Amino acid sequence: MRVVCLGNKYVKGDDLVPKLCAKLAKDGFDSEVADGMDVDVLGGGDVVFVDVTKGIKNVRFVSPGELEVERTATAHDIDAGFYFRMMEKMGRKVKIIGIPYGMDGKKALAEVKKLLLTSARTSVSGARKKRRPRGRG
Repeated sequence: MRVVCLGNKYVKGDDLVPKLCAKLAKDGFDSEVADGMDVDVLGGGDVVFVDVTKGIKNVRFVSPGELEVERTATAHDIDAGFYFRMMEKMGRKVKIIGIPYGMDGKKALAEVKKLLLTSARTSVSGARKKRRPRGRG
């Protein structure tokens, strides 16, 4: 599972996730900081996005529909909410872990790890079930 960390390291409050990304990589997660929304997600494999999210109280999975979509003037102004909705329309399953705006970094890291590990176990067990051949009787 690939973890794509969103956020802007130059904007206070939005800089938490890029900082957490390095710690996730150090702990063995396949994580990368996205440069804007230029992320290759069309290949195979599960991708989980992590971003600071306003309006939530706990670290949790959020749906694209919960995210605000900003109006865009050009194709270069696509924000994360718009991008995730577009991915869903293309048939891609979108997993987003939202971190409450202003949350403590250590607490956020622990909660994100917990959700990633739970999600990985679910993905693996689901993949095993799909591959298991049915017996004929």
